[in-house]
Amino acid sequence: MLNITLNTRLFITVRKIIFPPKYIEKMVPEEAKIIDIGCGHGVLAYFLASKGRKRSVTGLDPSAQKISVAKKYFPKLKNLNYRKGFAKNIRGRYDVVIIMDVLYLLPAGEKKNILKIIKKLISKKGFLILKETEPNSFLRFEEYLATKLFKFTYTSHNKTYLSGSSETKKLLKESGFKIVSTKRIRRLAVYNHYIFKAAV
Repeated sequence: MLNITLNTRLFITVRKIIFPPKYIEKMVPEEAKIIDIGCGHGVLAYFLASKGRKRSVTGLDPSAQKISVAKKYFPKLKNLNYRKGFAKNIRGRYDVVIIMDVLYLLPAGEKKNILKIIKKLISKKGFLILKETEPNSFLRFEEYLATKLFKFTYTSHNKTYLSGSSETKKLLKESGFKIVSTKRIRRLAVYNHYIFKAAV
């Protein structure tokens, strides 16, 4: 049986404080087929499924360890499943595709590639929810700790690629998305989150 360390439990708790999943949940229909790409320990995926039993939620992450933690840490729900893998391995269509705090781990070319893949996953009336955080010196140091020192966050690269909202907006438009809305949320003085809702 997987043993969830104190550090991992603390990491999950801190993540929920830095960005409570309720902000995303408010944007998601009560009945929808949803995939959370890069779900990590499953915080958002579980929250969405628990708040809407008519939702079908898939949490996807390349880290087998994080998927194992998600399955053990949260209670089992019939409308929630976790999968190890990458977006390129997914087939089918989804009403809502969520990618939260993932793009900053990818260089420009890979960001465009994953958005191209995501476009094919979105149903006719579906949409993308993309969430990132405005870069600053504190965030850069925090992500260094998470990706390099403590290795809480999976990445196959030697650095992070933090982007501001204007750069991400440009990337979405260049990738063929139509931005429906933009939301900004400030947390704990140092975190300036931004959320894009975009359609194909």
